[in-house]
Amino acid sequence: MGKTIIVSNRLPIKIVHEDDSFYYVPSEGGLATGLSSIYKEGENLWIGWPGQSIKKPEEKTQITKDLKEENMIPVFLTKN
Repeated sequence: MGKTIIVSNRLPIKIVHEDDSFYYVPSEGGLATGLSSIYKEGENLWIGWPGQSIKKPEEKTQITKDLKEENMIPVFLTKN
């Protein structure tokens, strides 16, 4: 089977930042729910915004590392 790459405006998770740690909570919604089993298999990927504006480079690095383990690639956006 080939590699599936999902590109959407949001990743299927929400980031919660508490006590200098990041927690990842599944998003509600049709697309995230419907495709949740697909992107987690093999080398499939989901590319999108992680739902928060992250400014510190070390936080971006940590989030990228954490999400890579879940077959997700975050695209960090700025407000400007």
